[in-house]
Amino acid sequence: MTNWIKFKPAKVGASVILDNTLYGGLMLSSGVFTLELLKSWDLDSSLQNVQTKFPIMYGNSIKFWGTVSLINHTMMPLMYRGVFTNACGVFWQVYISYMINNKVVISEIPENASLPV
Repeated sequence: MTNWIKFKPAKVGASVILDNTLYGGLMLSSGVFTLELLKSWDLDSSLQNVQTKFPIMYGNSIKFWGTVSLINHTMMPLMYRGVFTNACGVFWQVYISYMINNKVVISEIPENASLPV
C-alpha cells in the first residue's frame, strides 16, 4: 500500500499549516474552555483562564503537532503512522492536563517566551 502513496511536499506542507492553524486553534480553545468551565463552574474565571493559557498552549501546539505531522508524513511508514500519532497524543494530553490544572501567572512568563504572533 505504501508504494502508491508518494510524498508530495506542497500537499503535506499545506495540510500541516491548515491543520495546525485553523483546526488546531479551534479545537484547543474550545477544549480548554470546556474543561475550565467544568472545573470551576464560573464563566468569567473560565474565560480569564482561557485568555491567559491559550496563547502559550497554542504556540506549543503549533510547534509540537507541526513537528509530529512532518515526521509522520515524511519519515514514518504507513503502517506505523496511527501508532506514532496516538503515542504523541498521549504526551500532548499530559501537557494539556498539566496546563489546565496549574495556575499560569502572566508575571511568570519569561520575556523571551515564544508566543504566536
